[in-house]
Amino acid sequence: KYDLHIIRRYVTENIQGQLEDVLMMQFVLDPTAKCSLKAIVAHYYPEFAGYDDEVDFKTSPKDVLIPYCGIDCLMLYFLRLKFIPLLLENGARKYILYRNIYMASVLEFLDMEHRGHPIDRYRLMKGIDIANVYLTKLEGMLQNEPTVVAYRDKLRKKNLKAFMETHDLTSAKTAKQRDKMAAKLAAVKSDMCLINFNSSDQVSPLLYGPDGFNFPMPKKPSSKTATGKEDLMHIVHPFKTLFVKYKSVASMINTYYNGILTRLDHQDRLHPSYNLKGTVSGRISCSDPNLQII
Repeated sequence: KYDLHIIRRYVTENIQGQLEDVLMMQFVLDPTAKCSLKAIVAHYYPEFAGYDDEVDFKTSPKDVLIPYCGIDCLMLYFLRLKFIPLLLENGARKYILYRNIYMASVLEFLDMEHRGHPIDRYRLMKGIDIANVYLTKLEGMLQNEPTVVAYRDKLRKKNLKAFMETHDLTSAKTAKQRDKMAAKLAAVKSDMCLINFNSSDQVSPLLYGPDGFNFPMPKKPSSKTATGKEDLMHIVHPFKTLFVKYKSVASMINTYYNGILTRLDHQDRLHPSYNLKGTVSGRISCSDPNLQII
């Protein structure tokens, strides 16, 4: 569809004739195979594997890009010649699926992507403001949880001790040096040691460290910090419930609200990409952003 978008935008909107898509052919032949031209070429024509490894579309000169484009077109042509007979086997059932279902719907989805979906920018921004207020409230509740307060106090004392061990307060000779040292010491003493709940490195010792909640680590952590939702399933504690809610709201704001807002065009329309291939079940997927899970 990328090529069709370029043609529609810069050449003509009246697209006619038979459309072919080698990646779609591969998907119909084998939905479980990796659906990328690079992988298909490496499989069927290994002598051409990696023909685009040294290509950088932003910096490569024309004498590099032109041969690449030639090989790219040649590979598409060869793969089409290889795939069509395979699609026509067994009564051409897969060819009919490819031609009459998938390729017939390409222009419809192309039109949906081109026109986009109207979004009320004002309501979206208002929703972001409301969600941010709620997120701030949740963060305050997390920061003021008794165990978190005690953990922050221990952290502040550790930081103060480390400062005193690494700084010689008597080494300041001038008034300016003494004032600078005093300002650093005051900053360490007044530091509230607020936890960044979006940082796994800060949350993990709070959850599992002896100075924090000292929860048991999951048997099979998904990462070194073990702060994912699935890692916390074994924990039964009000803090866990509040923390999961905080992460959910933060993800909603960053991924969906702000993700949609930054993708709006000058007419406040959203142009996601609809993918007709790539799922083993054959269902259509959506990306940039994924509107199907909103």
